[in-house]
Amino acid sequence: MSKGNRKKKRRRQQAAARAAAQKKHAQAAAKPSEPEQGLAENSFSTLERDIEPVEQSVKSQESEAKAEASSKDASVEPVEEQAVDETDPESRQENMVQSEEKDCEWDRFPFGEEDEDESAENRDGEENFAQNLWQGGDDDNELTGAGTYGDDLENELPGKASWPRVAGIAALVTAIVWAVIIGAWMLFSGNGGVGVKSVSFENSELSVMVGQNETVVAVFESDKDQNIEALEKAIAKLDVEWSSTDASVVSVEEAEWESPGERAATLTAKKEGVAEITVSAGDFSDVITVTVVPSDRLEGINAEPMTLPVSDTWQNIPYTLVPEQAKADGLTFSIADSSVAEVDSAAGKIRGLTPGETTLTIQAGEINETVKVTVQRTPHSISAENIALWVSETSTIEVTTDINNPECGTNYTFTSEDENIAVVSENGVVTGVSGGFTEILVTNELGQKCTVEVEVLDYPLHRTDSTSDITITKEWVGGDTGANCYAAHIVFSDYTRFGTANGNGGYGLGAETTLSAHERLGNILTVSGDGATAASDYPVAREGSLRNQGPLHSDGVYSRTNGILNSTVSLDLDGYFLSDLVDREDVSDTFQYKPAFLVNGALVPTGDSTRTQRTFIGSNGTPGDIWIVVAEGGMVDGVSAGLTPDECASFLASKGCLFGMQLNEGGTAAMVYRDWTLTANGAGQAHENFVYFR
Repeated sequence: MSKGNRKKKRRRQQAAARAAAQKKHAQAAAKPSEPEQGLAENSFSTLERDIEPVEQSVKSQESEAKAEASSKDASVEPVEEQAVDETDPESRQENMVQSEEKDCEWDRFPFGEEDEDESAENRDGEENFAQNLWQGGDDDNELTGAGTYGDDLENELPGKASWPRVAGIAALVTAIVWAVIIGAWMLFSGNGGVGVKSVSFENSELSVMVGQNETVVAVFESDKDQNIEALEKAIAKLDVEWSSTDASVVSVEEAEWESPGERAATLTAKKEGVAEITVSAGDFSDVITVTVVPSDRLEGINAEPMTLPVSDTWQNIPYTLVPEQAKADGLTFSIADSSVAEVDSAAGKIRGLTPGETTLTIQAGEINETVKVTVQRTPHSISAENIALWVSETSTIEVTTDINNPECGTNYTFTSEDENIAVVSENGVVTGVSGGFTEILVTNELGQKCTVEVEVLDYPLHRTDSTSDITITKEWVGGDTGANCYAAHIVFSDYTRFGTANGNGGYGLGAETTLSAHERLGNILTVSGDGATAASDYPVAREGSLRNQGPLHSDGVYSRTNGILNSTVSLDLDGYFLSDLVDREDVSDTFQYKPAFLVNGALVPTGDSTRTQRTFIGSNGTPGDIWIVVAEGGMVDGVSAGLTPDECASFLASKGCLFGMQLNEGGTAAMVYRDWTLTANGAGQAHENFVYFR
């Protein structure tokens, strides 16, 4: 076979093999496949596997062609090749596999270099044959190389069975087909159809100050592992929109942003409030909540005129920044007259030095505020008297200062330590709640304090110390026309604490009120006494001294030696001179006005039914055990009357007394206990004699 025929046959075989490979790929593409993603990956893998050996084969063919052209005069030795049966399926398959390992690209001469010796007819025939194979011809004769060029080529084997350029064209077409399939799949599958999985803000909340601009960034995420360029192309196909739920609070405008895979917007905070900013792209969106707060840029300083006391204590300078949350770096304080007031600029404090006026300047950069400062006359301390009052009674706390006419320090607050005992109003009015003791704390605006002791009285009153115990009751006696009896029961072991006294400190020196005598003597209890006077003929003994000599009557006597109060009849002292009894210390004090109405526990009828008895005294004969009673109220005016002698005697007897006698009748009588006058009247009436317990 001639050289030209061998070349033609070889080319036809190579074209047939490439056409078979082309057909194989087309049939594989038409079959149902795995999910598109995996299929696309396999196809590209196959394409890569097909093209690489073909490229190598093309290079090899080009080298051989150049070598063959350079040795035109050399004789071509026949190549001994094993005969290949093109009709045998196995041979055809082997030939196709060999063809798949080749590469080619389409040109006008798919079967090798243009042969100058060939006729134009043969060259056109080869080109038509290749085009027929490219268009998918499946005629067996075409695929085996038989037909158009004659049967005489069937038994000749080509030296190299490779059609690289036809194979390259087939591989390229396969790649294009798969690219179209994958592109269509990407176009019509996935959320948004562009490979975007989600869009989200970096944060869910944001705080912005009024007047401030802030940039927010929305980040896009791909629904598959693709590079950032592919994601950016997918985003570009979406309509990215920004919106605000309240543009009067926060407005939003898309901003330029250079980071791939992200979009940004500029927020403008207009006023205080809350708004939600939404970014949307296709089917995807996200929301960020924006809270607009006041600006921190300093716009002004506000301060009020100050009034200060003279004090060693520093106090904070009151002022406010505008707006309140503004920053005031380098804030300073200065005083115009440092003799009136002093400032600590670093600490922001001030104190008054002397009474007078000056100005204070607060400065921050170019912004400042100047206010008037007045330093006032200031007390150094405050005080108030203690209070005693009855349950349900009221009394007002009177607070005083250590200087006259203070200009400050007179605004007080009052606090009760125990409101179960006493309560106090904001004006210092105290009301007794129940019997007992408590304290009320008084504080002024300068922080100065004082304490008021409050005793709330409620019957029975009770007082005890190391040598005595006093209980005072208030009882109504005598029915509808009777009287209140203020009865003091005194039990004591120091017998010198009880006795009688003269008005003004001496017998016959005149009368004195009960309250005055009580304060002068420093008594715990004082009662207006008997009616004995210097002009009367009563024998009188006071505090162990004889004051007036006279015959003894059946009156009461008391001895500081044994602490016993009794009558002269019971003591069998009738007929003795008082001077002898005082000298023997059998008597230290006497009580007389009228004869006793209770002797040895028995009532002594007096025949007097008038209620004129006002003060009476009794004892059970035990040392240091005495009752003193003042009756008040009843009868016509409710004040002047008292009890009858028999009612007085019965009352003492009910208390266990064996001896009792009257001290006063008519007029008024009074009982003063500690700092209080228990009776409603009589404390201001003068008397010459008093009974007391110190």
